Amino acid sequence: MSVASIFRELRSNAKYGVDLYYLSNLLNQLVTGKSTSESDITALQGDVTAAQGDISDLQSTKPAMVLPLSGPANTYLERVGDTYAAVAQFEFPGSVAWLSPTHIRALVHWDNGGLATKMAIRVYDVTNAHVICEKLNIADIVPTAHDLGTLTDIPAGRAVWEVQVKTDNAGGGARASYVGLIP
Repeated sequence: MSVASIFRELRSNAKYGVDLYYLSNLLNQLVTGKSTSESDITALQGDVTAAQGDISDLQSTKPAMVLPLSGPANTYLERVGDTYAAVAQFEFPGSVAWLSPTHIRALVHWDNGGLATKMAIRVYDVTNAHVICEKLNIADIVPTAHDLGTLTDIPAGRAVWEVQVKTDNAGGGARASYVGLIP
């Protein structure tokens, strides 16, 4: 059985269309000369191109990670204060296991019952001690979706992340209803 025919059989029977470990072994056989016929090379090139399409399709359909944030009596979590504090923690599986998010969105607003006039939200990587993204000067008093800006230093491995909020003054509450990581 040729390398290309083995690969075609694998693609037709695999749950997601391609077994990357097996594909790397087949390509290694091809590169090391264990299967060098021209028909094998031509057939394998076509199958590799098709497999790349399968991989791209899988990556584009990877679900977003959405974290609903709500308390027992509210549809949001609230923090009163002018310094960042966590309203939620979660484990980010890492860019290798899940892909790097391209952006992070949050549904937020602030309570105008106090002295605050604006709020801010950020996603903080506790494991690696740095800010992933941050949105400042949010003046919405009704829940509004915001993109949290440029993402920095997405870890390859698992990390604990926090959703942190604050207001611009000690009075008034910063509220977050959800955070979504979009691949």
